[in-house]
Amino acid sequence: MSQAFAARYSITYVEDKGSGVWEVTGKIYDDGFTSYTAIDVATGDVFVDESAFYGTTNRWVITSIISASGRDLVCQVVWDDTGTADANGPQPSEAAIGRPDASGDIMEIPTQAFAKISENVQTRLQNIDSRKNIGPGLGGGSVTFKAGISPNGTRDGVNDTFTLPSGNYTAGTITVYLNGLQYDQSNIVESSPYNSFQISGDTLPIATDSLRINYIEA
Repeated sequence: MSQAFAARYSITYVEDKGSGVWEVTGKIYDDGFTSYTAIDVATGDVFVDESAFYGTTNRWVITSIISASGRDLVCQVVWDDTGTADANGPQPSEAAIGRPDASGDIMEIPTQAFAKISENVQTRLQNIDSRKNIGPGLGGGSVTFKAGISPNGTRDGVNDTFTLPSGNYTAGTITVYLNGLQYDQSNIVESSPYNSFQISGDTLPIATDSLRINYIEA
C-alpha cells in the first residue's frame, strides 16, 4: 500500500515578497510511522491555512523551497484557490499540507491522529480541493489532456495553442494547470469561438506534460 506526503505545517512567520509571492516560515509535524519532516516537502505541494482574525481559509502552492532542515521549513508560495486572491497572504496558523497529483488533486489528507490537524482545516482542505476539481461553478467542466498532441495542442515555437476536446467555454472563466500548477491568468489568451486558447509568456508545455482546464460551459 502506498502513501503520499501529508502533514501539518505550523506557520510562525510570513513575509510579503511582492507580486503575489509570500515567504512562509514554520515547522512540519507528523507523528505517524512515515514521520515526515521538512526535507520531505517538495515544490508543488499545497497547504491550507486559516485565520481567526480575518475569518478566512486559503489554499497556497509552494513555488520554491528556501531552506529545509529537520522540521524547519522556509518556502515561497502563491495563492492557489478559487475566487479572488487573498491580499493578506498566508496566516500564522496550524495549516494542512499535502501533495497533489499531476492534475492538482490532493492525494492524501493529513489526519488529526498523526498530523494533529483540526477538523475544520481538514474539512476546508477537502472542500477547496473538491471545488477546484469540479470547476468554477454551476455548469462547470474540467478536462485533462496531454500537451503537444494533435488535435488538442499545437506548438509554433513561441506560443502553444490548445483546443478543448469537446464543447466551448464561457469567456473569462478558464483556468489552466500545467502538471498541477496554475498558469498566471494574464498569460492565457482566449480565442473566439472560445473552444481554444494560447499560452504566451510563460512555461511552454512539452508533449509529456499534463494540461488541466477548468471552465464554465458556454
